[in-house]
Amino acid sequence: MSLISRINGSLLSTLSGGSRNTSSENKSEISGTSTSSSASFQAAVVDIRPGLSKAANAFVSSLDSLNPAYVRLSDSKDLLSEIKDSVTRLKDIAEEATDTTISQEERDSLSLGFQAEILRLRALVEDPDDGSASLLSMDDLEDVLDSANIDRDGSSTLAQTFKKLGGRDGELGSENIILDNETSINPLSTRVRSLEEATIALEAFTALEKQVDRDLEGIDIVASELQGAALFARAGAVAFDNAVGYAQNNKDPEKVAQLIVQSIRSQTSDSALGEHSSLDQALAAALLVDNV
Repeated sequence: MSLISRINGSLLSTLSGGSRNTSSENKSEISGTSTSSSASFQAAVVDIRPGLSKAANAFVSSLDSLNPAYVRLSDSKDLLSEIKDSVTRLKDIAEEATDTTISQEERDSLSLGFQAEILRLRALVEDPDDGSASLLSMDDLEDVLDSANIDRDGSSTLAQTFKKLGGRDGELGSENIILDNETSINPLSTRVRSLEEATIALEAFTALEKQVDRDLEGIDIVASELQGAALFARAGAVAFDNAVGYAQNNKDPEKVAQLIVQSIRSQTSDSALGEHSSLDQALAAALLVDNV
């Protein structure tokens, strides 16, 4: 069950130190359904404002941990876009070099351009001096999500995407390619000094371009999932904080909970809010006391 669907009067009362009513009457999700008057009265004797403040702080903490992870994903996406441009240029040069009608002078010129672009691509995928290498490591990416308390299995979209990222070597943007003759080759080692070399380079960079496209698409999906979780966290922080003032005059936890959920939904307009609301494990642990 998603976290957004568990925001109810019983949760607000428990967060404020009240006892939890576990009857079927008081366990309704926030979908416009009211609990019985007796259950509401039992919850109303608890001042829920401390629990609202506690929840608002939990949402702020969630946002604070999600934002750096989202920035990290954005940096990886930007670097992958640069790699994709370089790979495409190399593929295009290799394709030109497969033309059997070009002169040796033209081939030499293409070879020089190819080698210069190889050096640029190598700097993008291998140079650790500016920290770029870590932006392409699947292990590091997993660590970033773990530090943000993201449950990679909490979203089917996230789980499926992670399985496809990084190819066989666990690195984004690079991959040893299996050629049609079943030979494994590192595209960065290819040349275009001859028609034979150019043919191999074209095959290698065509395959690498497809892998980089898959990585880019996957990173974009992961970033979108994090963005959804961050939007939920931001909306939750605002909704719970605003509810503190509302609860001063309205003592019914169920009505306050309905207001909170309506506020979150109106702020996010997220069709996948259910999944996104459950990605941050620390947020769920802070709110779902006693396993609501």
